[in-house]
Parts: sequence; structure tokens; C-alpha cells
Amino acid sequence: MAIDRNAWIFGLAVAAIAVLFSLTSPAKQESIAAYFLVFFMCGIPAGVGFFIGQRSHKQPLKIQHILLAAFITYFLTDNSVKLIGLTQEYWYLTIAVLFALSTLVSWRLPKMFNKVEASK
Repeated sequence: MAIDRNAWIFGLAVAAIAVLFSLTSPAKQESIAAYFLVFFMCGIPAGVGFFIGQRSHKQPLKIQHILLAAFITYFLTDNSVKLIGLTQEYWYLTIAVLFALSTLVSWRLPKMFNKVEASK
């Protein structure tokens, strides 16, 4: 049950970060539907990717570690998408990058934060 909770927290955190950054961007959207779209299109792939990665090791994580990982994942996704040039035209590839980074972060997270337990 802790894996489900971790995935929900991670997905909601990434979605909230994405909405906050889209609210503060210079190119603001006019409709509230655009913000809901950003929320769901970032939260669902991130939560599912994190859930799949967590199923492999099944270790509970602290909330502050999950939130830190959400910030890292969002910024890595945003920067890599901008570097590659996947802005508006290829939005489905942005979702794939977010999904892949969420899975990778969830695999590495227990090794980064639970060094005492991982060394046993």
C-alpha cells in the first residue's frame, strides 16, 4: 500500500510543479482548461512511471525524498525537452521523457536516500 501512496504523492507533486511553472511563465494560457490539461498530462505519466519503478524494489520512501525527486524529475524533463527541441510539436515525446525519467528516478531513489538499508 505504501507504493501506491508514494506514486500518488509523486504524480501530484510533479503535476503541481508543472502547473505552478506554467502559471509563472511569461507566455500564460488564457483558459483554465489548459492548466487542467497540464496537470493531468504531467501527473499521470509521472505517477505511473514512478509506480512501475517502485514495484521492482518495494521500499517505502519518506515524503520529503519523494518531493525532492519530483522537483528533480520535473526540472530534468523540462530542460531535456528544451535542449532536444520537443516543445509544442511533439508533446507525446515530452510525456514519454517524463515517464522514462520518473521510472529511472524511482529505481535510483532508495539507493540514494536509504544507503544504510541498501548496503545490507
